[in-house]
Amino acid sequence: MQLVYDARVANAEALAYVRKESLDIYNRLHSIAEDVQFVQQVHEAYPDIPILRMFNLCYKVTID
Repeated sequence: MQLVYDARVANAEALAYVRKESLDIYNRLHSIAEDVQFVQQVHEAYPDIPILRMFNLCYKVTID
């Protein structure tokens, strides 16, 4: 069995991987931006409820 190295196939696979990773990073950052906007809107609607920031995530703290 002989291994054949095809530079075109290797380039195509590398580009596909980079493209996929780029989209994944874009989607993550876009999701974070949407979450920040949502938290800001909720905070404007309920300014008396404190925001707890933990592990780069925002949660509303409810006090009973």
